[in-house]
Amino acid sequence: MLKLFLVLTITLNPQTQIKALKLKAGEKVLEEGAFIKAKDFILLKNSVESGKCKSGLDACISACNEQIELILHQCKSLEPLPIDNQILIKALKYELEEKNSALKNTKQKASFYLYTSVGLALFTVGSFVWMYTTHK
Repeated sequence: MLKLFLVLTITLNPQTQIKALKLKAGEKVLEEGAFIKAKDFILLKNSVESGKCKSGLDACISACNEQIELILHQCKSLEPLPIDNQILIKALKYELEEKNSALKNTKQKASFYLYTSVGLALFTVGSFVWMYTTHK
């Protein structure tokens, strides 16, 4: 597994890695992304990790990190955005419906197990009574 992880990862620096997802032909993916053929990925990995592109990538990563820090600083200084109450109500209703459905399912299972255990207990008592009365 470790070898496969190393092949599907391009390490830019210890903190930054580009991770690839291995796909088979015709396989559906859950998110959007770019597709690179295996041979092109290997060429890209060799170019980046051999040092040919590292200095340029490090500069780009540094610039992006500075921009992210600047944006985060500006966002922290702003007042929090109000939550749209209608969206919140819809989300809470959906969550409530899911929990009610799970509760109903659990109650059905509980009643099934209750009647099953009562039935088995009655069968057991009946068996003992029958054995006691017939073998006396």
